[in-house]
Amino acid sequence: MAFVDRVADLFDEQHIPFALIGAEALAVRGVPRSSYDVDLLTVDARVLSNELWEPIRTLTNIEIRRGDLDDPLKGVVKIRPPKEKSIDVVVGRWKWQQRVIERAEPMPSEERMLPTVTTTDLILLKLDAGGPQDAWDVTSLLAVAPEKVIAEVEERLADLKSDAKDLWQRIRRGA
Repeated sequence: MAFVDRVADLFDEQHIPFALIGAEALAVRGVPRSSYDVDLLTVDARVLSNELWEPIRTLTNIEIRRGDLDDPLKGVVKIRPPKEKSIDVVVGRWKWQQRVIERAEPMPSEERMLPTVTTTDLILLKLDAGGPQDAWDVTSLLAVAPEKVIAEVEERLADLKSDAKDLWQRIRRGA
């Protein structure tokens, strides 16, 4: 069993909503990109407690990093299983991120279905992150996404900070 499936099973057992994001989600949505890790998103702060990880702690290295009050994230949990891709559990703090998770669609993983963010929501997450790679990812997603995705992004853009909105406008202008 892939370790990401173990983490997903643990989240399911604890009723922790989550979704696949990052390069793996990009690949599912038609934009293959290499990465050394698998990224999961949740807004459930229980993942930042040591107790949650006890069932798998003996199998892997787990590092919990809590965000400060002014940090855009509640925290990140870094999971480093031997001989497998690392897993980063990103803990968001905003209601719009919760809605992203709620809209996730089940997609096949190695041994189970993993909730995976929609193309629209992946674009929103990338705009929120705002880096050069994120901008490239958005441009690549738009190249393969149906036309309705642009309208959906435009509808949901109000939830994001102004930097993300500015990045969207630059990408749409082709700048």
